[in-house]
Amino acid sequence: MKLRTEQITFERLKRTLLLAGFAGLMEWSSPEVFFGTWLSKVIVVLIALEVTLQYWLARQESSYGAVLSQRTLAVRWKRFRQRIPADLRYRLRRMSMVLAMLLIYGQLLSLSTDACASAVSCVLRTPQMAIEMLPFFLYIAFTLMMSMIQLVGMFYMMTKVGFVKIMMPGSMDVEFSDIYGQDSAVEKMMEQVNLLNSDQQVKRAGGFMPKGVLLWGPPGTGKTMLAKAVANASTKPVIIVPPGGFASTFVGINFLKVFMLFRLVRKYSRRYKGVIVFMDEIDSLGNRGPGIEGELSPAPEFGCLFDSRAQARYDESLRVASAPALASSPAGWAIRKINRWTNHMLGNFSGSNPGTLEAFLAGLDGMDESRGLVNRILVSLGFPPLEPPVIRSLWLGATNMPAAVDKALVRPGRLSRKIHVDYFKHDGKVATYNGYLGKVKHNVTPEQLQRLVRNHQPATGAEVQAVVNEAVLATFRDGDAESGLVTYEGLQAQLRTEKIGEAGDPFEVGANRWAVAVHEAGHAVMAHHKRRHLSDIWFGSIVAHGQSGGLIASAPHTDDWLMYQQDMEDQISIGLASRVAEHLFFGQPSNGHGGDGRAVTEIAAKMVQLGHHPNQIGAWWDDGDTSFSMAESILSEIQESTVDFLSERQDQVEAVAAILLQQLTVDGQEIHAMLDEMEEAQ
Repeated sequence: MKLRTEQITFERLKRTLLLAGFAGLMEWSSPEVFFGTWLSKVIVVLIALEVTLQYWLARQESSYGAVLSQRTLAVRWKRFRQRIPADLRYRLRRMSMVLAMLLIYGQLLSLSTDACASAVSCVLRTPQMAIEMLPFFLYIAFTLMMSMIQLVGMFYMMTKVGFVKIMMPGSMDVEFSDIYGQDSAVEKMMEQVNLLNSDQQVKRAGGFMPKGVLLWGPPGTGKTMLAKAVANASTKPVIIVPPGGFASTFVGINFLKVFMLFRLVRKYSRRYKGVIVFMDEIDSLGNRGPGIEGELSPAPEFGCLFDSRAQARYDESLRVASAPALASSPAGWAIRKINRWTNHMLGNFSGSNPGTLEAFLAGLDGMDESRGLVNRILVSLGFPPLEPPVIRSLWLGATNMPAAVDKALVRPGRLSRKIHVDYFKHDGKVATYNGYLGKVKHNVTPEQLQRLVRNHQPATGAEVQAVVNEAVLATFRDGDAESGLVTYEGLQAQLRTEKIGEAGDPFEVGANRWAVAVHEAGHAVMAHHKRRHLSDIWFGSIVAHGQSGGLIASAPHTDDWLMYQQDMEDQISIGLASRVAEHLFFGQPSNGHGGDGRAVTEIAAKMVQLGHHPNQIGAWWDDGDTSFSMAESILSEIQESTVDFLSERQDQVEAVAAILLQQLTVDGQEIHAMLDEMEEAQ
């Protein structure tokens, strides 16, 4: 056992000599004053303490039993502390701290006032002094209270601006029967209504109610109408939170809005035994990043062909399939770097204010907790809190970007059930058109309705309602004798405007009009012969729509999106037909083929990626020269066959171009009928 090292005499006496030297210096400088002051007394006490300490240390160093005695003292002190209960030791420490603070307070008060002489007397006189200064304290408190009221009132008013809209039962004119074409979604939402009204039975059976449902799908498919229909069917009030309901300029307003939302939910749930909360565009709340890594843009479309639902689904499947290629390519690496840099620079400001989502999730999980002033008082007194009231709430979120919703928001136990509100199938479109046409005057036959439905690809409830409404308004704008009578031709015209845009003017120069007519005629003839089994020509036009000088729009026969290799090759031949037709009639292509060229190149590249090249079996994810050369070989082979095909039917191209030049816009059935007659005549 190592003992304390012995120190030399100077080390023991240096502090004592220093104090004695200081005292001698002060006595020499002022011999009549120093030893009568308090400083001299302090120095004498310090010298005495230092001598005692050094004497005790010297005894320790000279004794081998010093260490044993120290251990014994430590053990004794530990045993003494163990005899005192822990709560008593805590109270003694707290009392000591309170006494120390009171003494410090009293000392400071005695130095600042002449009303008391010592620290103890100042502490004892504090109540009397407080009563004497009560008017001053009341004035300060009133001033602070008025300032706080103004601040709280300002914040309260800011939380009310654009926050929520409460719709009471019976005030909504939407029923499940008013939602056309979404039978599957309606059935699932009716199940949620039954569960909301049977939550106690579910709990007694050992289950628990899901907190919410995520409605996802394209815009205009009826997600908001579903939420209102649910509220009507359940006879519960609905709280509608707009997309920007939690956004605010000042820090902290968003948290107040979240608190007030859950307060409203508890209030209306207790009053009406249930409440429904609908949050439209919930991705604005649940998106904690400015983008999704690896997200690709949709594939380019033909400038001359209207993109049908089948083509859109096909493009989407290829986009998902090509995601690994982008992830491993230099472009994908650059996208990830840009996303990380944007995340770092912008933080999490892409949705609403930072922290809103976290506060919302915390409130969503704490709906069933005990709260309130009474419970706080009971807990502070050591009593258990009261049982929380039963909160029945159904949270409905709607989004058209489900990938942007935070995963914590849609995990099991929150908005875990997801209902897809998609584009209409064929029967859904027919039911929707019949539903809206049943509210107006019309002379549309069932056969015309079937053609109209096939032309409307893809279709949503909002679009169908807009087409029918615009057809009604058009009759009044045109000054028809029977204003308000909707016709098939009027619906077709409004559908073209809705899906493709307002029609512009054709080219001024006649030669350019003829060039556009030949261009579109090449597409029409090739589509008539190559894809008649899959789709019909909706209409052809040489009138400008958007940035295109003309177009041939197609309408698929079914909603199926599956395409085989031959279908993709036929699609390429339709895109190349305009270039071939220009070569046949003018000897050279025009600049109007740019959109078609990009589209056919994209399809050929997708064929290579999916392994559809004749000399290829596996998928090819390389975006370099090899993939380009393979796609170029596909385009070359299809162009040769397209040249041979149109060369034999140059008269058909000329006939279609002539009728386009004459009428500017021609119905697809007329084009098909004319080409069928020419084929029979040959």
